[in-house]
Amino acid sequence: MQTDTGMAARAIQDNSRSGMIATWVIAVLFCAVSVPVVLAVQSELAKGNTLVLLALVFPLLGVLLTLYVLRLTASNLRYGRLAFEPDPDPGMIGGVMGGRIQLPVRVAGEGDVELTLTCFETRVTERQDHDGNSTERTDKVIWQREGRPVVRGEAPGSLLLFRFAIPRELPPSDTDTTADGTHRCVLSLAVEMPGVSLQREFTVPIEREGTLPSAQIARLPEASGYGPAPQIPHEVLAISRDGEAIEFRYPPLRDRGSAVFFAVLGLIFIAAIWLFSAEQGRVTTTVNGLSRASTGGMPWLLSAVFIAPGLGLLLLAAFLLLNTLVVRVSASRLSAQRSVAGIGLWSRTLRREDIGDIVSEIGITSKGGRRPRVTYRLYAVPKERIGLASSAVMQARREGRSIGPRVLVGVSLKGSSMMERVRTELGKAIGLSRVA
Repeated sequence: MQTDTGMAARAIQDNSRSGMIATWVIAVLFCAVSVPVVLAVQSELAKGNTLVLLALVFPLLGVLLTLYVLRLTASNLRYGRLAFEPDPDPGMIGGVMGGRIQLPVRVAGEGDVELTLTCFETRVTERQDHDGNSTERTDKVIWQREGRPVVRGEAPGSLLLFRFAIPRELPPSDTDTTADGTHRCVLSLAVEMPGVSLQREFTVPIEREGTLPSAQIARLPEASGYGPAPQIPHEVLAISRDGEAIEFRYPPLRDRGSAVFFAVLGLIFIAAIWLFSAEQGRVTTTVNGLSRASTGGMPWLLSAVFIAPGLGLLLLAAFLLLNTLVVRVSASRLSAQRSVAGIGLWSRTLRREDIGDIVSEIGITSKGGRRPRVTYRLYAVPKERIGLASSAVMQARREGRSIGPRVLVGVSLKGSSMMERVRTELGKAIGLSRVA
């Protein structure tokens, strides 16, 4: 395909094949390890060794991974490998990242297609263990935007066209993304289809300098703002007026998914204590050729190792489930109060005229399917604190300069679209002429 300038566009192949192969390898390894575990469970249980039940986590993970990789394989067989044609190429920081994707199937409308652009930062940590040095590599999400493409019917399938605005503070992507502090940007595509859904990822280049997009892409609406504005569910946020004041109430039970996740982890730790105690409770000793059964106990230090994180995770789950945040904007000030089951934990206030901006911060990042899902927090920031890093704020306070605190005004906001919607509503209530 050619762009409006007449130049052939470069095609970037999706990462589906390499991702599918890697997942198959991991699934096969988990299943291979699980075979002797499954065979040994029955005999060990017959001996009274209930501790062996902990090993069933390997067969369970093997089954889940196998089901997941079978879906990936079915998707690859049905839709084949896709190509993304960037326009401009590369995308430019402070400018645009956009392009085209040709689908082999017809899509009913824009509502069935979701695009997500995510920038990761690689963190490499060197650890010292009993076997020597080990390297741990993690990817941290530092920026993400979701959006909708423009869908055009083009035989035999559909053509997706889109563009994202790239902020000036975003770092450029690196060719080698294995070193510490390097960055990469990934474009995720999700299409709702009957039967097997279509999901793909493309590693896209973003540089500090680049070219302008073609007229076809430049005329498109911004992907993150295309389509109807997202509605704010009452279970996430309720906005009400009380005279001249505006109240933003983030109610309990709004983050049930995270609460259930941490509760299950906590229960696993508690179950491990019970299994260890049951196993340690049967001690057989042999004295002068005679066997004698006695009861033992789980060492208190080992119990503490399991019960401390278990109780901590259960408390965290209860907090996520029951906490409430109420933000009140009056004619003179902004106040925020956090409580759990009606018991106040803390409160913060800022004079309304001192507020300079509402800024977002990535809170929890979870992996859902092939792309990460980000939950945001929002903060009201005083004018004198805008643009200052945490170290600069601490230094200013050490020098005796007055630096007001930032105040939490938004929690549990899933996705950039919802975050931007709430951020806009807060900006209007406070009276900010622009929420950057």
